[in-house]
Amino acid sequence: MPRLAQDIDRPETSEEFWVLTEASKDDLSALVAKYHPSYKRHFHKGKITAQMAEKVCGAVRNQIQQEERETDPQQEFRALLNRKDPDIVKIFNEVWWGMPESMESYNAKGFAILCLLCEGIPREGGF
Repeated sequence: MPRLAQDIDRPETSEEFWVLTEASKDDLSALVAKYHPSYKRHFHKGKITAQMAEKVCGAVRNQIQQEERETDPQQEFRALLNRKDPDIVKIFNEVWWGMPESMESYNAKGFAILCLLCEGIPREGGF
């Protein structure tokens, strides 16, 4: 019997990945809206907790911003979710890179789920 989203601490199958993603879609969508580098809204005023890591994140953000996109990241997120397209992991990773190295990020609603989903869709039988 498939596990319910609240019982999944780490997705073990592709089905669980999609159950967790669907159950968390509102929080994930909010993270995409606030932190995806394509929106170029990075003006974090809080304390950065890892200066060197933040510099690396800044460089990756710049690379993501340089990429040409056919669709808005939030629209892309919703479309990929509706199709259960594995490319959704790329959006999750871009959002992760877009989040500042700060307690604000670590405490953001949905951050822990985002981190789990950034690992990718498990192959049947494990990663």
